[in-house]
Amino acid sequence: MSSPLTNTYGMLMLALLFTLIFYGVAMILGGMYFRTFPKDRMRVKVVVTILLLFVTLDAASIFAWAYIDLIELFGFPQLLDKMQPLSLVEFYCIFILGFIAQCYFALQIWIISHGNIWITSPALIFAVVQFVSATVQTARSALVGAYSRLGETESTVILEQVFSSAADVYITVVLCILLHHSRSGIKTTDTIITKLIVYAVHRGVITTVLSLLTLALFVWQPATFIFMVPLLPTGQLYAINVLATLLHRQTIRGKPAQNDTFDLNIHFGRSTRSTQRSNGTPQVQSLKPAASADGIQVLSMVCPQSTTVHTWPGDGYGKGALQHSGSDDTAVDPDDSV
Repeated sequence: MSSPLTNTYGMLMLALLFTLIFYGVAMILGGMYFRTFPKDRMRVKVVVTILLLFVTLDAASIFAWAYIDLIELFGFPQLLDKMQPLSLVEFYCIFILGFIAQCYFALQIWIISHGNIWITSPALIFAVVQFVSATVQTARSALVGAYSRLGETESTVILEQVFSSAADVYITVVLCILLHHSRSGIKTTDTIITKLIVYAVHRGVITTVLSLLTLALFVWQPATFIFMVPLLPTGQLYAINVLATLLHRQTIRGKPAQNDTFDLNIHFGRSTRSTQRSNGTPQVQSLKPAASADGIQVLSMVCPQSTTVHTWPGDGYGKGALQHSGSDDTAVDPDDSV
């Protein structure tokens, strides 16, 4: 016969383990970001800093929660059902991290769709409803005051998890559709788009599955902590998604095809770099800072196989749609921010 703590604090320990592992990954990615992109726009750095602060608060709160219940309250089982304030802090950090990540990817949709409010609005609406319902859920949990009574908040839990999943699914599907319709027929740009689609699917599927699993386990056994195993690490995964997206800007393009020759002019805010490749041999030359009349960084690519000149405009959070002249080809690199 298993211990009565198996489905409660045993599950909490598993959730703590996964959360701390993902926290380590998030902090490594954060450190890599600041080292790799020291000249990124300040607003991008602020977003990354906020993410790192909340993942730290998230990890610290779940660790302190487990320590208080399992160490300080050891020998007082009658007190273990009382909801710790730190557990509420931990829950709310998860919701905040999810909201920030969903808003970030909604911004990517806005950029790729050239500011199409009808395409972007559903993602923002889902994210806002998720965050509002999560706030209500946290308040209701504080009012019930006991873990065994969390089942009384089932309606708001269902609302929060459904809209969280809806936001993740919508963002993933829309990004994939927009990227797919931006294929240019040029091997290099189509390879970039394929990589971006794969990234979009990977980052959306994981958080969606965890949200649905959390909902199913909560409805099944709300008086236990089984649902916390997929729930508690979710905030860390949202942060990892954003940080990984920012970091893969340097590697997403990979090596060009052997027969491709193209120029890349990348404006990194305060500096400009020109890269030329011919038959796979790169030549890089640092240039003086270049000013942009509208403050938009531009990445231009010239392919001798066509008369097309492609440019990625960006706003500091993510590059926009690949604009063009000389042909009908288009492509998109939403993640190539600054």
